[in-house]
Amino acid sequence: MYFVYWGDFLKSEKIEVEIRNVVGERVELLRKERGFTQKELASELSKKGVMISTSGLSKIEKQVRRVTDIEIVALSEVLEVSVSDLLDIQYD
Repeated sequence: MYFVYWGDFLKSEKIEVEIRNVVGERVELLRKERGFTQKELASELSKKGVMISTSGLSKIEKQVRRVTDIEIVALSEVLEVSVSDLLDIQYD
């Protein structure tokens, strides 16, 4: 778990946020390695019929949004890695 700081002009609150996916950090790393902006990645995903906004991608990368199996497959295809690589699964 980690904490997100959210505040208005008068005060800040500490809100505990549950980690909701295991691919977020890998998505961000691979996106940057491939030279994609979030907007460009969203556009490539839409060509595969998967609609994720830049805001949605940001939430995925911050691990605060769940990712469906269909989205994982599309992300792996666009980022040119296997699903197991996206999930960072290590086989012995």
